[in-house]
Amino acid sequence: MVFVKVLGVIDLIAMAVMLLIHYGISLPTLGLVFGLYFILKGFVFGLHYLVNILDIIIGLYIIFMMITHIHFIITFVFAIHILIKSMQSLYM
Repeated sequence: MVFVKVLGVIDLIAMAVMLLIHYGISLPTLGLVFGLYFILKGFVFGLHYLVNILDIIIGLYIIFMMITHIHFIITFVFAIHILIKSMQSLYM
């Protein structure tokens, strides 16, 4: 149970970093770390759930934002998804 809460807190921090990158505050190391975090978390928990596939897509998107400095409105959709998912894990 504590492990799920820790993942929820890490998701909240990753969401904040993703939004900071979106608004032009460059955090290359944290962006890469949290991008890889989402990719690995998606693969570890299995590809047969849509949420895990979205984690992989979000991780790739964070790395894409870091490399190209191109930001789309989908950032806010991903941020809301991460926020809902982390709140669910924190209040389980």
